[in-house]
Amino acid sequence: MALVCAWEGLGTDSLYVWRVKVAVRTERPAAPVSVERICRAALALIDEKGTDAFTLERLAARLGVRAPSLYNHVGSKAEIIEGVRDLVVAEMDYSMFATEPWDEALVRYARSYRSAFAAHPRTVALLFMTPVRAAGTYTMYEVVARALSAAGWPDPLLIPVLSSVEYLIAGSLLDRSALGDMLGGATTLGAPTLARGLSSAATQVEGADRAFEFALSGLISGLRAEFAGVGDGGPTEC
Repeated sequence: MALVCAWEGLGTDSLYVWRVKVAVRTERPAAPVSVERICRAALALIDEKGTDAFTLERLAARLGVRAPSLYNHVGSKAEIIEGVRDLVVAEMDYSMFATEPWDEALVRYARSYRSAFAAHPRTVALLFMTPVRAAGTYTMYEVVARALSAAGWPDPLLIPVLSSVEYLIAGSLLDRSALGDMLGGATTLGAPTLARGLSSAATQVEGADRAFEFALSGLISGLRAEFAGVGDGGPTEC
């Protein structure tokens, strides 16, 4: 609340009487700082400016506070990064593992996983290169691992299955968000067959999306074959 004062003169022939006019101006208070608000602001900052711009000083300025005050809510920058991870994971759907066969669920999960990161492409390099400490992410992984285990996948193969899906997603996301035309020199540098293949996709994003679906189909086919071998008493570890 702010007080705004002004003087008003009331005139007569021989006397001026001055009266103070007091107006009360209310200002909307800033939203209180919380862990969630800090993490959401961090995600927005990374989305807009990239990871190089993600500093505690810029984050604090975005929240309208000083950088040291952030430590009243979070212990470190790493904790904020894990909060950002949980926000991205919260956009993923893995509910299908409760109702669908493992292979069909894995396809839908992979697409949802990729879509969530595609909406925040500047987080990819940061989040795929830092150790996972976010509780929400472990909740997701546990749901997927439990469903695969219940379907019959042996414990030694749970991580290889999960990792193979993530390798595909990570590579696809880097391809989708790459700066410029990664193979734009095919025509001028003597690779005409490659150039013809590249020309079939209208844009880099379209090409990356098509390649992801192609690779996902091949991965799932391979996992189904591996799973059939497990059921027949085949190898249970890589």
